[in-house]
Amino acid sequence: MFRNIFKDLPFFDKDEGKSVIDRLNMGRLYIFNIFGCVGVLLLALFLRLTGLHILPAGYQNSALPVFAGIMALSAAAVFFTTRTHSTELFDKVCYAYLFVFSAAMFSFAFKTQYTSVALVCAWGIMLVIGCLPVIRPDIFAIIWVTELIPVVILAVVRHFSAESVTAVVIISLMSFMLSVVLYGNTLRKLDYKLRLDSAVSEAETDPMTMLLNRRGLDR
Repeated sequence: MFRNIFKDLPFFDKDEGKSVIDRLNMGRLYIFNIFGCVGVLLLALFLRLTGLHILPAGYQNSALPVFAGIMALSAAAVFFTTRTHSTELFDKVCYAYLFVFSAAMFSFAFKTQYTSVALVCAWGIMLVIGCLPVIRPDIFAIIWVTELIPVVILAVVRHFSAESVTAVVIISLMSFMLSVVLYGNTLRKLDYKLRLDSAVSEAETDPMTMLLNRRGLDR
C-alpha cells in the first residue's frame, strides 16, 4: 500500500531522495541531541537542587548525566558523519541512535517508582521515533512493532490503568500515522523542488543549442 506514495511523484528519484532524506535526518538528530543534552543536564541539576527523585536516588544521580553524555556523543557522531560525507553510515547512525535512546528511556520507565513518569517515557519513545527521523513506512512498521513489545510489557509490569493503556495505544497509533504522513510530505517537497529546478533549467536553456539563453546569462 505504501507504493501509492510514489504514484504522483514522476520527478522523484529514489536514490537522490534517499540521500537528501538521510542528510535531513542527520540534521534533525544533531539538533535534538544538542538540545536534549542541555535539557537532561538542566533536569538533573533541578532534581539535585530540589531533592526530588523520579528515579531511585543512586540510579538517578548517575543515569541522567550518563544519558546526557550519550546524547552529546551522538551529536558528535552525527557531526562527524555529515562532515565527512559518510553517506553509507547515515542509516546506521540513525537506527543506532533510535536503539540507544529507546533502551535508555525504557530503563527509566522500568526503574521509576511513578506511573506517570513511566507513561511519559513510553510516550516520548513513540513520539520521537514517529516525528524525529523520516523513515520509510515499511521500515518504520518494523521499528514500531519492535518498540511496542516492551511498551506492552511495561504496561503489564507497572499495572497501568485502563485509561493509561488507552492513552499509550492512542499515542502509539499517532506516532505511526505521523511517520507515514511525514514521509509522504517529505517526498512531495523533494518532488516539488525537482519540478521547480527542471522548469528553471528549461526556461534558462536554449532548446536547440542547449546553451544558456539571455535569461540564464542574466542570472
